[in-house]
Amino acid sequence: MLKSSRENRIPVSTKKTGCVPFNIKQKASEGYKVGENPVKPVQNYTLGFNDSLVKLRTYKVAGWRDYGSGNSQSARKAIGWVTESDAKLLLAEMDDSKRVALYESIADVME
Repeated sequence: MLKSSRENRIPVSTKKTGCVPFNIKQKASEGYKVGENPVKPVQNYTLGFNDSLVKLRTYKVAGWRDYGSGNSQSARKAIGWVTESDAKLLLAEMDDSKRVALYESIADVME
């Protein structure tokens, strides 16, 4: 049921972490680390972005690790699921506070 209701939707992280949608830039050299929140260090990596999205859509509370620039990583937890076009709008906004405000203005967010 969760997977079908989240079809063609992208998870967005919490307001505390800037409402950043899951995206291709959050990949570690081994792949994407996704799972039920909180994502444990022992969980396996998923190689492809699309395969990772399919997995995320099955979790009650989806979580992932964001492997940003350098060796940094941060934990992410989905607070909502947006359309692909809304995810692109959110990713285009570089300012965290403006991105949170933009997320709050989106009417079509699924839990």
